[in-house]
Amino acid sequence: MAVIVFAQAVQNLRQAIMAALPSSTHPYDTEATVSSTPWTVVNIDLPAASARALASTPQAYRVRIRTTILGANSTQTNAIGVQVMTALEGARISPAGWTCGPILQVGSRELGRVDDYTITGSSVHPVVTVLDWQLTASLLP
Repeated sequence: MAVIVFAQAVQNLRQAIMAALPSSTHPYDTEATVSSTPWTVVNIDLPAASARALASTPQAYRVRIRTTILGANSTQTNAIGVQVMTALEGARISPAGWTCGPILQVGSRELGRVDDYTITGSSVHPVVTVLDWQLTASLLP
């Protein structure tokens, strides 16, 4: 029973993070295709039931978020990056079952051209960047 409740709480946390992203970024929580741009793939490292000790529950979990942003060119990729940064930096989400600290950016990668792929129907090589985030989340009793 407790694992089911924990699993639902983790799902609430994931949904709140995805909802914090601007809809114009076209976020995916699975892999996207290179047939259209721009897109943002979101990878979220959520707490698992196995992270809990048998003797006690941790005070807080660290949640890591990686946003991989791809655009047709550096201008488009930068514009989406700014939208993501504006939406996430310092944002406080309130998912059911959790108390969360602010989402903070903890790293980024420089813009880079993806030479292995072209945008479908063109010879354009997309441009990608990665923004890393983290927040602290405490499960409510």
